[in-house]
Amino acid sequence: MSFQIETLKKHNSDLVKLLTQNLPDMLWVKDREGTYIYANQSLCHGLLMEKSTEEVVGKNERLFISKKY
Repeated sequence: MSFQIETLKKHNSDLVKLLTQNLPDMLWVKDREGTYIYANQSLCHGLLMEKSTEEVVGKNERLFISKKY
C-alpha cells in the first residue's frame, strides 16, 4: 500500500509540473526573501527574458532587473 501511495504522489507531482509549465499565464512562487522557488516558462519568457526555468529558480528578481538596464 505504501508503494502505491508514493507512486501516486510522484505521478501527481509530475502532472502538476507539466500543467503549470505549459500555462499561458505567468506563475511563480517566491520565498520570504524574494528568491524564486518556482517559475513557469511563461514568466521566463514574458517578464524575465530568460530561456529556461533553471536560470530563474534560486535567484532574486533584482538580478534580472539589473540585467535589463
